[in-house]
Amino acid sequence: MSSIQVDTITARSGTGTITIPTGNKLVGTDVGSIVTSKGVVQMQYSSTYQTTHLSTTTTAEQSVPVISPITPKFSNSVIKVEFFSTMQQGSASALITILYRRINGGAWVALTPAAGTPARYYYGWQYNTGGWGPVRNVYYDSPGTTGLVEYIVNYRLWSGATIAYLVHQYMEYGYILTELKQ
Repeated sequence: MSSIQVDTITARSGTGTITIPTGNKLVGTDVGSIVTSKGVVQMQYSSTYQTTHLSTTTTAEQSVPVISPITPKFSNSVIKVEFFSTMQQGSASALITILYRRINGGAWVALTPAAGTPARYYYGWQYNTGGWGPVRNVYYDSPGTTGLVEYIVNYRLWSGATIAYLVHQYMEYGYILTELKQ
């Protein structure tokens, strides 16, 4: 096996393109070993299947039993947070979800608070009064760290006491976290 060490590789011709012929590969041994100016750095997937419903009849917040972690490779990355439920049902009382984040085991901070005042998240991250169906919520976060970042979803009713279901029994729910280099 041959080895080469260089500080810079540039194209010999004026095109600026360096070609790796078909059948050959440039192999990086780590996610950060081949760096681009932007793009997907990593993805983390956390999910589970409930044997019972995750439901509520109250305006008091409850947390889902799954916390999703990611450790960003770059402090200026954006984390695309996706929470999904393969079968959810709102109600006349309106099921709402609230996304929380904590960094390095610190305090949980609401990223999509149910403010109840004119703001981006007046009704939290989601406000569901509809029938059964799949749901996918997306949020773009800039945690500004290379430390451990964790996300969790809380859920509750907006008002009233009509039962609403975050997840139907035997259905999958969870998170997809994607680190995007900026």
